[in-house]
Amino acid sequence: MVKNVASGRERFDFYALRIIESMLRRISLEDILAGRGLEEFDLNRPSLQPSLGAISMLVDGQKAIALDFILSPLAKNLVSLLHYFETRDQTAFQKVLKDLLDLFNIRFDEFDRVRNEAAYLQTMASGKNDKKRLMDFVKGPTVLEVGPAGGAILDLLEEVKHTRGGIERIIGLDISEEALKDLEVRRKNTSASYELLQGDAFELRKVLHKKGIPALDSIVFSSILHEIYSYGPRQFDIDSVRAMLGESLEALGPGGRLIIRDGVIPEDGETWQVMEIKDQNSFDFFNSYISNFEGRKIPLKILSNELDAGKTARIRIQRKDAMEFMYTLTWGPESFPYEVREQYGVLKRSEYVRLIHNIAAERGIPVLETPVPPEWRSYLQQGYVRNLQDKVALFDEDGQEAPFPPSNMILVFEKKSELKISPKKAGAVSKVSLRKARAEDVPKIIRIIHSKNNRKAFGLVGQSSGSARQVNEYRLELPSLN
Repeated sequence: MVKNVASGRERFDFYALRIIESMLRRISLEDILAGRGLEEFDLNRPSLQPSLGAISMLVDGQKAIALDFILSPLAKNLVSLLHYFETRDQTAFQKVLKDLLDLFNIRFDEFDRVRNEAAYLQTMASGKNDKKRLMDFVKGPTVLEVGPAGGAILDLLEEVKHTRGGIERIIGLDISEEALKDLEVRRKNTSASYELLQGDAFELRKVLHKKGIPALDSIVFSSILHEIYSYGPRQFDIDSVRAMLGESLEALGPGGRLIIRDGVIPEDGETWQVMEIKDQNSFDFFNSYISNFEGRKIPLKILSNELDAGKTARIRIQRKDAMEFMYTLTWGPESFPYEVREQYGVLKRSEYVRLIHNIAAERGIPVLETPVPPEWRSYLQQGYVRNLQDKVALFDEDGQEAPFPPSNMILVFEKKSELKISPKKAGAVSKVSLRKARAEDVPKIIRIIHSKNNRKAFGLVGQSSGSARQVNEYRLELPSLN
């Protein structure tokens, strides 16, 4: 195998290895031992002409299998082409590279960045200090992160577990096999205690049930909701985010927390500004971005282009759209084919707050927004400033330089404890008194669970409006909260 994946560039050729892996993924060891489905790999049947190569197999009893890989001329040329495109800075080359990987099924899933995966995850992990502030809001004993990427949050949770305490079990859940494979290697190398699960967060309760986990105490989303919005079952549809957040709220136990760090549309996102682009490569990137971004239509007007004269290109554009372009430009041409398919700022922070309250109300889940320091509510990560200050500048329409838009927000919601009562008989009036509770602790929606013989019979939902309402066989009276 070594001779087939080695090249002059490095000991093992990454793309050749991926081609071999894609071939092996189509057949199991059980099939090899049973002699099933081997025809497409048979070197002695040249009429099949396997497009990327073939595998010669020697089965020795039930224990040993010898494999010999032979890459086809097409596969060898493909490897050379992929390496060439990889070294080009232009976004067009990077887009073709991704298209070739998809054409030959070399990517494992929609989230797999292949050669760029390790660099992408390393860059994501480099924001560890910024993500550390989330630890102020984590509650144990059981914490789950959706989409752990390079493992930065999991590492921080490990630190909290061994220093501050309060955390007993840490779980990383991801739908990407490739991301989890790299994380598992990292976990073993660091002897970390966190668990890794492959599963669909849209069915979080089912995933937890299989592991015998009744509920979670904290769920962390760090730069994941915008990916759910961009790649979800309904692409660029807020209902994907709505479904994810609703499922997460259901999976939390009483007092559990939903902790979100993600991109954000500025509250003044519709304001028109002038964006100056300072170099030709960034301007080419901008044109490719506008042509390929599918998240929404971006209205703009190119006011001038004097880059040939050593000056700048000036574009009139809304602040929210400038933000989307600028924070995609940060990742560079090699990430363009992937980043251009994502919308980083999905909602304004105020809109996220309203969305979560609405989701909770629809499901009868009492929630309360947990205060976050004002400087953390919406903020600009300084790495973006360092990366972009020589490439882009923003001005208001009066010509005054404007600050870069916020790049991130932090949002924390807590699921309030459920109030349990047991009506004596059908038709009885159950009165719930909240007069002694602090105003900020009184939920707007109260879920009342009627249990009998340790089994949930049904749930009642009452709005804290001061009126009585008939629900199924029981009447719920709530006092006025004024």
